[in-house]
Amino acid sequence: MAEKNIMPCLFPDMKLETQTDIVKKESKEQWKFKKSQNMGLEYSKNAFRSGKYGIAKLKKYIGDLPNKFITLQDINKIGSPNIGVLGFSYDYVLENLATHIEKYVSSLSNYKCFGEPDFSVKIGDPLACAVSSTFRSHNIAYYLQEMGCPIIPTMKWSDETSYDVCFDGYEKGGAVLVSTMGVLRDERSHMYFANGFKEMLKRISPDTVVLYGENKEWISDLFPDQLCVHYIENEHIKRMRNYGK
Repeated sequence: MAEKNIMPCLFPDMKLETQTDIVKKESKEQWKFKKSQNMGLEYSKNAFRSGKYGIAKLKKYIGDLPNKFITLQDINKIGSPNIGVLGFSYDYVLENLATHIEKYVSSLSNYKCFGEPDFSVKIGDPLACAVSSTFRSHNIAYYLQEMGCPIIPTMKWSDETSYDVCFDGYEKGGAVLVSTMGVLRDERSHMYFANGFKEMLKRISPDTVVLYGENKEWISDLFPDQLCVHYIENEHIKRMRNYGK
């Protein structure tokens, strides 16, 4: 029997991709993109990064303050130039913003301003949690700023170990948002809020604080005379009080 001639491979070291290899590669790239998107890296590629944690630097808010604020859940496509949107919300709502931010841009741009997303920074959590939450919120806020949405920085902190992270990536001055929700429970919460608020004043030196939630005398005592304070009452609590609850 005559020997069968076998054509030598021109590229013996080349490994041809099978359909399975292609699917695996596409899946890997998809998850890589999703991870980058979830942390906000896709949204802040051109950001100037501050400090050892690389927090995206945000511009200060120096515009007029709106007459009213609503939550992220209450926005619509029409919007209003006299209404601002708060970044305080449940984490699952903020997760949706983080992974589908393009769907929000056109709506948020129709409002006066948007508060930087407030991903949870809790007392007792490891510092890594504060780094992750702050990193994500700044990346998302940076992208929205680049898309033309005026952003009011949201001040958030836990204990003193979080200060270097939570107060990084901001310009000094302008208006900032601060929430008192959850800080009125006990004296321990009062202490952490008061200490962090004083540190925020030193590091950020805001011209105006937009205070969301209830105000108490001990909170008012934290405000220096030159600080302008703009109060926003929680609408849910307001409605409950109107019903006598």
